[in-house]
Amino acid sequence: MRIVVAAAISALNRARIPDARAEAEFLVSGLLGVGRGELRWRDRAVDAKTATKIRHAVERRLGREPLAYVLGNQPFFGLYLEVKPGVFIPRPETEQLVEQVLSCPLTLPSPRSAGRGRNSMSAFGYAMLAGLTWAVSPILEKYALGVADPIPGLIPRSAGVLVGAILLLIFVPDWKASVSQMGTPRVAALMAAGFLASIVGQFFAYSAMKRADVSLVSPVAASWPLLVLVFGWLILGEPMTVRKVVGSLFVVSGLWMLKF
Repeated sequence: MRIVVAAAISALNRARIPDARAEAEFLVSGLLGVGRGELRWRDRAVDAKTATKIRHAVERRLGREPLAYVLGNQPFFGLYLEVKPGVFIPRPETEQLVEQVLSCPLTLPSPRSAGRGRNSMSAFGYAMLAGLTWAVSPILEKYALGVADPIPGLIPRSAGVLVGAILLLIFVPDWKASVSQMGTPRVAALMAAGFLASIVGQFFAYSAMKRADVSLVSPVAASWPLLVLVFGWLILGEPMTVRKVVGSLFVVSGLWMLKF
């Protein structure tokens, strides 16, 4: 095993791959399913089939293919995410962003202060948490849709929503009183929103994912902020400010670059 690692280090060094030792150790340990430390303190024989597999992986890395694509996964915040060409590789800076968001106070605002965005955990903080949560969903969905069509794919996804609803019924004991206070029109509005977002919108999104990379589909599908800004102004009477308009335009300004 040490001979294999040494050969990989030598090949990467000759190709001037930065941090050749670390790259070789990550490569070999990942393919053998052992930790990097085990490569140094424990030696074992490597069969011919495994040696060939490692040699092919080193050749791909010599061709400047990213290490994460060669291994097929990338560590991220204690998880190993499956990655392949066409999928963005998680960056260490994103882990730092997650740490910063998780370090924000999570004290829930009172009903009177909700929506002001300046008490304890701000509206921006909650929005960032929503964005991080929603960023994981398309990756899981793209993976699943590799062998499924959009409409059948909606069935297990909707089952996941149903499981979440059941958990809410269990852990929110006073939900009946809260829902009854909303009134029938607002309850109907939330049900319609759930149907549009979880069934209709997801069908369109899944159809797009079957035809293009999720890293292209998601930014385009997330181009609705400007429409929400207009609808919020027309229907809800929310103020139309320069900051909102400019911020929303920045969100959707890259769509023409992502047309596919």
